[in-house]
Amino acid sequence: MSQVAVLTPTDTAAQIEQARADFLAACPADPAREESASPVQPRPLQLDISKYSGERYFSEFPPAFDWLLKGSLRCKTLGAMIGAPGSGKSTAAIQLAVAVAAGLPWLGAWEPAHEGRALYISAEDDELTLHRRVHHTLKTLPEQAQVQAMKNIFAVPVTGDVALCRGMGGDVIKTDALTDLRAILKEFRPTLLVLDTLARFLAVAENDNPAMTAACALLEEVCRDFDCATVLLHHTAKVTGALASDDLSLNTALEQTASRGASALAGCVRWQVNLAPLASKLAIKIIGEDAVGRADGAFLAVRVSKKNCGAPEPKYFFSRCEHGLLRRVEPVAQEQEAQSREADAAALVAEVKRRAEEGLEPLPVSKAGRYAFEWGETRNKNAVFFAVDSGLLAKQKSSGARGEILMLPTEEKGPMVKGPQGPQGRALVKNETNLMS
Repeated sequence: MSQVAVLTPTDTAAQIEQARADFLAACPADPAREESASPVQPRPLQLDISKYSGERYFSEFPPAFDWLLKGSLRCKTLGAMIGAPGSGKSTAAIQLAVAVAAGLPWLGAWEPAHEGRALYISAEDDELTLHRRVHHTLKTLPEQAQVQAMKNIFAVPVTGDVALCRGMGGDVIKTDALTDLRAILKEFRPTLLVLDTLARFLAVAENDNPAMTAACALLEEVCRDFDCATVLLHHTAKVTGALASDDLSLNTALEQTASRGASALAGCVRWQVNLAPLASKLAIKIIGEDAVGRADGAFLAVRVSKKNCGAPEPKYFFSRCEHGLLRRVEPVAQEQEAQSREADAAALVAEVKRRAEEGLEPLPVSKAGRYAFEWGETRNKNAVFFAVDSGLLAKQKSSGARGEILMLPTEEKGPMVKGPQGPQGRALVKNETNLMS
């Protein structure tokens, strides 16, 4: 080895840098260390965009989607299961994991594309609770499916600080727990990973949208690196309520925005399913005689409120049976309610059309049914939602203080109507002060 200069406090910066270069040149290379060095990863936008041209997309027939649940949840994506505390999320998630492990339909409504390994990690329930849930769920399967599912399902209780990331000074920092999880996934290679709950595994402020987005990005990376779908369990917001007591509160609980905290969560996940426990009165209305005498929360409505591929999905209803397991039930009132909403929507359309033709003041969205037919708030909202969602009516901002108004969908800036007209052929609207008061 060549001689290396000895530095003193009076040496200049140039001398120090030269001494450093001499030292590095004098040290023999370590081939093993060089081989183990991690390759430099390209930045996300360091890419060749020519590979993503419309010409290639058109000329090459696209591959089929890689479904985990056919037509609903894709493999290698981030999803969420949303519900009030005590609504049955954890049991439903165990049933999902067992369904994937067995390759059998989940809750009788969603069919796995194939069987696969499922890993359920709970930071809330102890081993006894998980043992009972997995045991009783497996007991519902046919014998051959039991054997397959037992090999594929793992339910793990964890305690202590298991946060995969942590918010610090505006940044989201990876933790050792994330390193440990990645090591588990590398060895186990599940098709489905369930994390119960979001609050335990993501130590970021729930109302911080940038932090939640960054935390979800870490989990999206996990999905891609290990070819697994990841489902986070999370609670609904307080305003949603613990029980759905009427159609309005039920629809609110089943919206993708029902989750607690940052709206970024609903934006980041590619799939979201909501669970809404029913008050006994609403359950009797929907389920019929089977719900008579049952307690609040004995029945649930479940709906996939968001997915990025495929058509919207209907809501399903389930009974909470022995051991808390969910069993699908058919609503007796569903068809009747649908017909009623359709009829109410048709009545609103006819009234909006009549007012446009006669040059009368348009109906405000929030009170259209009340002014026209003396309906209650819930009936009005259901009818307006159905009419707008079906494209029969459109909402338009009002220049007055009444907020949005209802219009026929072909009207862009206001009703084009018959009768006395003002500038540009638009109607001189008659005042209905008494009706609107």
